[in-house]
Amino acid sequence: MSARRWLVLATLLVVGLCPLLGQSTTLTLTVSGTLGPVLSGNDRWGLNGRPVVLTITTSESLSPLERNTHAVEYQLTPSDVAATVSGTPFSGYSTPTSTGPIVAAVFTPEADIGVLSGVLQNDISTFAFAQIRGTIFLKPGSWNKTVLEHITAFSPSPQNITAATSPTGPGSKLEVDTGGATIYGLTGTASSTN
Repeated sequence: MSARRWLVLATLLVVGLCPLLGQSTTLTLTVSGTLGPVLSGNDRWGLNGRPVVLTITTSESLSPLERNTHAVEYQLTPSDVAATVSGTPFSGYSTPTSTGPIVAAVFTPEADIGVLSGVLQNDISTFAFAQIRGTIFLKPGSWNKTVLEHITAFSPSPQNITAATSPTGPGSKLEVDTGGATIYGLTGTASSTN
């Protein structure tokens, strides 16, 4: 092969691969369900029995914040998180002195556990904030161990999630703190796509 043809071929190869090298897959995790029962605290906002949707949309190229052999945490940006609670839209929030939302995957023999914690801002009123901690219990082995290297989807998807029956026991739940913490059970479905 002549030097000129080799140069043309190499150029085409590099130009063709550059867009692929810069691409990263977008991961979407969605939890949709109903809050309740109240497991602890006062239902001051009347959310018991109301619908909730939590959505995380982020790049699978995200690197772990912390990890060990059975758990991993990822730092999200506020724009990665959205929620609708009883029809009211919320978005992720952070300040220069606070971190953005964190999502974690924890492997146990009983379940693969997903956790989202952070501050959400009411998109209708800029003064309404809530510290949240959402926990879902998925089937054991739902996440491949590659989730310890980069954030990834779980399988099978979707999965039904069942509400916890106590504030510290197994099962899915959502803690909402607006100056006083309330923990709700959470029943519904969890899904992930990439």
